[in-house]
Amino acid sequence: MTLEIPSMRDHQHPYYYARNVSIYFDYDRQTPWTKATDLINYSMTCRSIRAMCMPPLFASIVWSASQDPDPVVTKGLSPYVRAVRILYPSHFKRDAYLAFLAQFPNVRELHVDRLGTTPFEAHSLDWAFVSCPIEVMVLTISGASTLYLPPGLALPPLREFTVIAPRRMALLSQLSVHLLRMENSALEYVLGSLRDSLEVLRVPGDAMRLSFLGAAHWPRLTRFALFGGHPFADASWSDVLSVMPVLQSFILDTAYIQPAPPVYLWPPPDVDVEGVTRRSLNIANLRGLVLSSPRPRDRVFALLPPTLIELALRDTPRYDRERTAPRGSAYDLIVRLQPDPPVYDRYLLSSRGALDIFTVLRGDALLRLELVVRADAFEMRMLVQVAETCPRLRIFEYHRYRDVPDTWEWDRRNLQPGDGVQIVSH
Repeated sequence: MTLEIPSMRDHQHPYYYARNVSIYFDYDRQTPWTKATDLINYSMTCRSIRAMCMPPLFASIVWSASQDPDPVVTKGLSPYVRAVRILYPSHFKRDAYLAFLAQFPNVRELHVDRLGTTPFEAHSLDWAFVSCPIEVMVLTISGASTLYLPPGLALPPLREFTVIAPRRMALLSQLSVHLLRMENSALEYVLGSLRDSLEVLRVPGDAMRLSFLGAAHWPRLTRFALFGGHPFADASWSDVLSVMPVLQSFILDTAYIQPAPPVYLWPPPDVDVEGVTRRSLNIANLRGLVLSSPRPRDRVFALLPPTLIELALRDTPRYDRERTAPRGSAYDLIVRLQPDPPVYDRYLLSSRGALDIFTVLRGDALLRLELVVRADAFEMRMLVQVAETCPRLRIFEYHRYRDVPDTWEWDRRNLQPGDGVQIVSH
């Protein structure tokens, strides 16, 4: 094992990439793995200064190799460590992880990266939940695996829970329905025990059900993000948002498998969701909203509070299958034999649709706007309306797709999100 002052340079979370750069949401916040080169140099000045630098220098450590920790080192670092990151955990090391974490009683943040999640390996993951009184947990799932947890875990009252699944959408077709249900059960077991304590929740949308999210209150949840595929829509989004009374930021950056009906946070009067009773929206505390494939007729835009300071209306997330191996290689053959990924809805907001949204939006406090549209004849009117609706705007990130007729078939062959110009009708 190596204890080091880590850098995120080589292990950045894919979920914190450009689609999540924000002035309000905390996805670009200072991580505990930031390399502190200047502080290291300063600590070498003298012994007294070194003692002052120890707490920030060793607030976080990484277990990145297979050998056991040096007890002398861990004893010296014990008072300072607040965050631990374990790379490539092994099901053979469960007892070692428990013993290692027991030496750091002040740890409050645990990151488990490159998590292999077959049922055999998953039985070792209980150490991550029972080893110390953690408040923040971040799990990074490898490849196309799903999250599986052994039943009966006694969970600590986490404040923040994040599951990151890089490359998940490109490989989603390889996951069986059984595995996805197993993952859904695991997440619902964990989250069902954490409703009263969670303040931050970020999970793959395709592992969630709207009925579960809206089944009971989340009294402390202020930041909520779903990415990947859209949740199973067995309830309405109004059911979900009505049980999150203190929600301040909401990211719904998901793709929708075709065929699928339009997704509304608050449907227009002529759109009925069968078997679902609408509740009143309670979004007065919302300060930031991110939506992919927004619909102009969604009544939520007229209900957003005038204190909203950040809004992102995006295209469908780009989840392309990776084909980086040399053509003809063994790996390239394996990739080509994989099942084709599902076809995702390519709806793209038009300038006319954006004009309708900003006509009803109360944007007096809006500071940052990200807008992705298919340009049409209403583009100039839409931009004028944005300027009138959002007089305090500081940052305007504008992505403009050219208007390509639906009759042009060249880009429509085998089109996947992000492969070319998105072609839709308003």
